[in-house]
Formats: sequence, C-alpha cells, structure tokens
Amino acid sequence: MAPDNERGAFPEQRPEGMLNDPYTRRRFLRTAVVGAAGVAGVAGVAGVAMAHGGHLPGVTGTTTPTPGPTKPPSFSGAFEDTMLNGSCNLHYGGAGNSGTNRYFLFLAQNLPGGSGTSGDYTFELTQNFNSNGAGEIQPNGTNSATLPWEYGEAGSGNPIHLDIESAGSISTACSSAGSPVGDAFKAPSSPPPIVSFHVATTSDVLIYVHITYAGTPTSGDTTQFIGTLTGPASAPVSHSVTLNVSVL
Repeated sequence: MAPDNERGAFPEQRPEGMLNDPYTRRRFLRTAVVGAAGVAGVAGVAGVAMAHGGHLPGVTGTTTPTPGPTKPPSFSGAFEDTMLNGSCNLHYGGAGNSGTNRYFLFLAQNLPGGSGTSGDYTFELTQNFNSNGAGEIQPNGTNSATLPWEYGEAGSGNPIHLDIESAGSISTACSSAGSPVGDAFKAPSSPPPIVSFHVATTSDVLIYVHITYAGTPTSGDTTQFIGTLTGPASAPVSHSVTLNVSVL
C-alpha cells in the first residue's frame, strides 16, 4: 500500500477492509456527503439535511409562492337604459328629446381582495362633452352647458350602486335583468373619487352610476365617459374603461 501523500504515513486497516485512521475516516465521510448532495434532486433537500444532522449549511428555509387568482382581473363597461333590461348601446335619447336617463356600468371581474388596505378600491367617472374638456358628473340641477351629464333624476335617491359578488358570478357589464342587488345605493363622494369600497376575497364588482342628460340632445353630440378603478390601496394600479356615446 502506498503512503498517504498528505500524512506521509500508512493508515491502519481493519481485516474487513474498513479504514480505522481518524483522519482518513474524516475524508471518507466528507466524500460520502458530497456524493449524497449529487442525488438531492431525487431524495430532496431533506435527505441531504439528514446527513448533516438535520442542518443544511447555507440553507435557512424555503418559501412557497402564494398562488394568485385563477384568472387575471379584467375590466369592461356598458351604457344601459335605466330599465335594466339588457338594452345596452352607445347612444342616448334622440335629437330633440330631453330627460335621457342611463346607467354607466363598470365591471371588474376577478378583482383581487384582501384584508386591510390590500382590498380597498376607489372608482371615478368623468365626462367630456363635445371635446369641451373632461370634468366630473355634475350634481342634479346644475344645468351646465359644457358638462351636461348629471347624477340621477331629482328625487330618485342616491345614484351610485355596487354589486359585489363571488368571482365568476357576473358575466357581462350589461346587467340584463332586474334591479341591481348588493350594497345600497350611495351618494357620490366629493371631492372625487366618487365611491370607495372594500373586497375581502377575489370578486366580481359591477358599479352602476345613474346619470341623466340635462340638455336637449342635438344631432352630432358626443360624450366620452371614462370610468377609472384604482387599487388596491396597498399598491395602487389604475384601470380605465372608455365609452364614446352619441345622440341617435
């Protein structure tokens, strides 16, 4: 047997072939551990940690990513008459007709929820009539020539409604039947955003804004509505839906 080049001595060997020299045993064990690391992909990290007495050098723990919603959030809008009968289009009234009432509908599907501010959202709606410049929906009775869309009708109650349902419950922004369900109608907040709300879990949220055209529709009139949802408050991102509506 050749001498150990690092020690300059022959190790003692048992009859059964096991090395008994302490230094050589340490080298043997070190080689065994390195060999075990090579099969970590099969045995897993825990198998290698056991070879170290339950402690894997350089590894303090593992993190499992939290799964997100099964579908990403999506956003859409609709313009519907106040009969809520599914008559959604991008027109209002007719030339010479007054008292036009509509719902601006904003649908957020698979909207992530959470506790605290991680489930807090705000919504804002603006009008831009005949390219006069964007502005707020006006209080009922304002009668502005440049911002003619107002909230609801006189005496019709609060004009903003939230329908918050479990994810997958609301398939279209065009509500298509019956009165809205969910939370009570709300008055718009001032200053904007016009409404704030909270969702605890991933949800579908349909926002109704009851608006009326205070002027007399004239052929060629157009209004650009932009509904913007911002949230969650913990890491705000804005999502907008634009509807361009015109007189029939």
